[in-house]
Amino acid sequence: MTEVKPPDATPDPLLRQMRELERGMTIRTADLERENRRLRRIWTGTLIAVALLLGLATALVIVAARQGLPGTVANVVEAKQFLAERSEAPGAPRMMDRCGLSCRPQAARPA
Repeated sequence: MTEVKPPDATPDPLLRQMRELERGMTIRTADLERENRRLRRIWTGTLIAVALLLGLATALVIVAARQGLPGTVANVVEAKQFLAERSEAPGAPRMMDRCGLSCRPQAARPA
């Protein structure tokens, strides 16, 4: 009769070494998959952050184009009435209306 080895018997060294290598490869594959998932999460978060920053920058450019940046001086001044005081200093600015005619400055009002 042939001998049948029980399943818990010590396997030959080649088979044991192959199982150890397989177990090592399984552990290494699991580690690589875990690291790959982590890197994908980081990459996705980075892309979302860059997209948000680009969106905010675009919104700032659009608002600045429509209204101007906060704190800048307007190119046009509108009012119902302008009051210019007479200045005797040389080089004092003169006000001109849209037609190019000089406006007559009024005397300063008493306080």
